[in-house]
Amino acid sequence: MKSEITMDQQTSLQRFMKMQANEKTSTLTKNGQLLDSYSHNGQKTNLYYLNGFFVEETIDLLTNKLIDLIPYKHGFRLNSYVTAAQHESRPSAILNSIRFLN
Repeated sequence: MKSEITMDQQTSLQRFMKMQANEKTSTLTKNGQLLDSYSHNGQKTNLYYLNGFFVEETIDLLTNKLIDLIPYKHGFRLNSYVTAAQHESRPSAILNSIRFLN
């Protein structure tokens, strides 16, 4: 049985991408910082910050099952959260996390 990779072992983006789905979910729950969450069309999307990268977790609200986990460091996905945070005067956790990366 594989042992779970913890933040103490400095989970990198590459390590995270190699994990099984259940390991990814467990690592996010235990070590990730939830930055944003929204629901749309029967799905809930959570944005986490984890050791220098971001992960979008999408869950089906009807079945409560994981649909997708998308890790990334930058790009259009992150830009949409930044734009929403700036326009809606939302908490700056997303913006602070991005500043930490730079």
